[in-house]
Amino acid sequence: EIYGSLYPFETATKICPNGWTLPTQADFGKADIKALNVVKAGFRYYDGKSADLGTSASFWTADVFDDSRAVLVRVTDTTVFEHFNKSISASIRCIKK
Repeated sequence: EIYGSLYPFETATKICPNGWTLPTQADFGKADIKALNVVKAGFRYYDGKSADLGTSASFWTADVFDDSRAVLVRVTDTTVFEHFNKSISASIRCIKK
């Protein structure tokens, strides 16, 4: 599929293979996001409805905001960090530990 899989936060924290992990905000801050060639898969709400498909890419970071929210990096024409409910599904990128 063009857009790949989207994962809720708890799954995202466990899906990277051994020796790999979700990047933190700081890791994303060091990366050239445009060089990642992101696919604008948007994200999916807990009820299955898609949002921002074709207009933004949303990736989980390893950073937790509070008990119910974690931090996403959202890529459109700009890159911003926002906190979202852990039950939504977003893309992931794994980096070497």
